[in-house]
Amino acid sequence: MKYIILQLLCFTGAWASPRLDPLVDSKRGLIRGLQATDGDYAMFLGIPYAMVNYTNPFGQDFNHPFVKY
Repeated sequence: MKYIILQLLCFTGAWASPRLDPLVDSKRGLIRGLQATDGDYAMFLGIPYAMVNYTNPFGQDFNHPFVKY
């Protein structure tokens, strides 16, 4: 009986464990990512990097306007 109770406690503890999403601190604030289910890596979606100057694509880039969600 004790063995069954111990198994149930272990199972519910593992099943109810909190989800830990990766969190990165940037100059503009915190960015929350997603932990991939098919590998050991994190995904950060929707991050604007820079805007290309189409008249000179290999020249200086422009900052992308930052909009909070």
